[in-house]
Amino acid sequence: MEPESWPEPICHVGAAAEERLRQLDVTPEELWRALHEGLAEARTCTELDGDATAGFLMWSRSNRNFREQKIAQGWGFSNRNQILRCIHPSYDFAITVMSGSGRIGESRAKNGEIKAKNPKGKAIKKMLEYNQLPLFRVSGIEDRSPAVDLVPTWFLLFKREKGEIRCELSMPVEMTGGYVDKFSERILVSLPEEGFPNGIHDDLDKPDDSPESPEVQVEFRRAV
Repeated sequence: MEPESWPEPICHVGAAAEERLRQLDVTPEELWRALHEGLAEARTCTELDGDATAGFLMWSRSNRNFREQKIAQGWGFSNRNQILRCIHPSYDFAITVMSGSGRIGESRAKNGEIKAKNPKGKAIKKMLEYNQLPLFRVSGIEDRSPAVDLVPTWFLLFKREKGEIRCELSMPVEMTGGYVDKFSERILVSLPEEGFPNGIHDDLDKPDDSPESPEVQVEFRRAV
């Protein structure tokens, strides 16, 4: 399908978002806990670290914590092609954490107004092709097998906005000029009632030289 022909994504907000997450066997608390743990790791960085260190730690440890939570529930994982997937036991879908830009967490945002922040390469482009296919079951595969690429993969997108974070779980389907900017479905994730501490003030927005490595931002906000 051509990028311009994609319809606007289905967007779930509030109780509908919580129900859609329940269908995916995920809770808002698990998603926010993963981001919060990634933030805690990023906080360990000082000006003596490299420019991209805090951002890399936020991305990597957010993925790690989410996978630690879900592996205890029978989920699997794969690092194939530098995509840190956490894979549902059914192999119907996977989830990976990515930094976003644009109108992340806004219910009225249209395709092209939200995107993964860093440009992506061939591995992500191929993944999006499989995300466009009708859902089918892939079973009995090894985590490092090319068949992992067939598993539809959601992005947990997050973005700093005026010192806070917006967050959503979205299904990417297309990219324009190297940037993932088309989605078929969006789930706006509300911050748990107990909240989380504010993030650090370090500059985590500096990209590194790898087109596959997402940038990150660090503070927290409820979805709107």
